[in-house]
Amino acid sequence: VSGTIDVERVGGYHDVRAGEPWCGRVHVAADASAMESGNASRDRKMRDKTLDAAHHPSIVFQSRRVEADLSRFQPGAHLTVEVSGDLTVRGRSAAIRLPVDVFVFPDHVMLSGSFSIGWKQFGLPDPSFGIITVREPVRVAFRLRAVPRRKP
Repeated sequence: VSGTIDVERVGGYHDVRAGEPWCGRVHVAADASAMESGNASRDRKMRDKTLDAAHHPSIVFQSRRVEADLSRFQPGAHLTVEVSGDLTVRGRSAAIRLPVDVFVFPDHVMLSGSFSIGWKQFGLPDPSFGIITVREPVRVAFRLRAVPRRKP
């Protein structure tokens, strides 16, 4: 079973110092009530019982460290950055570390990657539904399109 969830907020900053690796931070928040798998009953159970979106409206990733060599950061480039941070689901956080593929285009950057998590580590009730059993770990894949902030 696969599903999608819209990301509502992405923010970040970077700190560049001559002769040092690029380091930055990123904050991603997704609306827990926007989870969709194409099955209305399963989606309702996921939002209402498993994620408890009414009390925990956002799924949040806050990086602690982003490391990258930006010497090749130009349109047409593909590079991989290492990201570590905290993922918070239903009010409980867990540390994760993952590689993120970065594809640079003239007007935007695509970020993609995946990681595995255990739903039990977040204190989530069993998300199994009917004859569909959800086993651990659960694989999370993401793809984000980042554009520069427009100046007012």
